[in-house]
Amino acid sequence: MVRSSSTLAALACLLSSSFAAQITLSITQPNFAFSAATLPPSTHATLHASGAPLTALINRANQFVFANVPTGSYLLEVHARDYVFEPLRVDVADEGGKEYVKSWQSFRGNEWDNKGEKRGDGEANVGGGVAKADIQVSVLGSKEYYAKRQGCKFTTPRHDLRRVSC
Repeated sequence: MVRSSSTLAALACLLSSSFAAQITLSITQPNFAFSAATLPPSTHATLHASGAPLTALINRANQFVFANVPTGSYLLEVHARDYVFEPLRVDVADEGGKEYVKSWQSFRGNEWDNKGEKRGDGEANVGGGVAKADIQVSVLGSKEYYAKRQGCKFTTPRHDLRRVSC
């Protein structure tokens, strides 16, 4: 009895791993002065779906690698201290025994079916295996933490401080 339950558990593990994808996320260079090498090590990407999100830290090649991503539809976001990245929609699906991964630009506030520009795709090898996809994500801009203000202008002589407008 123990042997059959362990055999079933091993088969379930193999089946669940056969329907998983590997996603590699690369950062494209924007029009402004930006280098992916300047991103701090706390920079990470998350795949959101129902349930717990999948997280990947940036590696030395300035990429995020998600291994064993199960089938489903995900929102992919990159979180960095100094930059804002575009959100992406990532679909991992299995159709007719062949697994594929596709990604599109996503827009906040729009319906989920509203897909933007295609950002990458991939599929499993002919002999089966894991679907691998290379996806490109763009930097939208840098984050500004401090508001720039104009200086004060005195409208009256310095000795009368009651009429100062800033």
